[in-house]
Amino acid sequence: VRALSKNLSMDARQMKADFLDNSFFLSQSNFTFMQRGFGKAQAVSFKINEDIELLNVSISSCSNEKANWNLEASEITILKDRRNVITKDVKVKVNDIPILYLPYMRSAIGKEKFSGFLAPSIKQGKDGLDLSVPYFFSLAPNYDLTISPRYIEKRGSGISSEGRFLTQDSEGLIAFSYFFDDRKFLDQTGKNKKRWATKVNSQTNLGSNLYVGISTE
Repeated sequence: VRALSKNLSMDARQMKADFLDNSFFLSQSNFTFMQRGFGKAQAVSFKINEDIELLNVSISSCSNEKANWNLEASEITILKDRRNVITKDVKVKVNDIPILYLPYMRSAIGKEKFSGFLAPSIKQGKDGLDLSVPYFFSLAPNYDLTISPRYIEKRGSGISSEGRFLTQDSEGLIAFSYFFDDRKFLDQTGKNKKRWATKVNSQTNLGSNLYVGISTE
């Protein structure tokens, strides 16, 4: 069976339909979500209230079976507005090793601004595994803030934040990162110091085609 919607496509081995409740149930499904998430679900249920519920899910940003990281959850519910997702019992695994657990996560999808967790960022670079779990605060239609706990394998753990603003005459961002310790910096210099960085970018319209820009790190 193949089920298709605007953002979600599924291939399932079997489907059961209850036409009295207008509900459908798919078992042993492979799915693609917004062309960015690929995974498997033991069961998928399309509820009468138009919510979509996925049970015992494994999802990754890679479409092949050799992905080096994946996210597992006991339940993912896509709410009927198709803009919010509720995820329960979240585990992030790298090479099948659990590195993060969250009992509950609510996040936005698409272009809607909604306070909640964003997709974890997992990278592999010259400093080893680089993992961050951003949380997005929608403070106002023209202000927002993202705070991200971060872990770099060869350096240590820290936190970063980025605030954005937009007014009638100006726009910009203020970013700040802080690491509690840096093992690689200690090995290279012998100094055990806390590390931090900050960045400010803004542009203001003064009128008469005159602008003032600030860019500093």
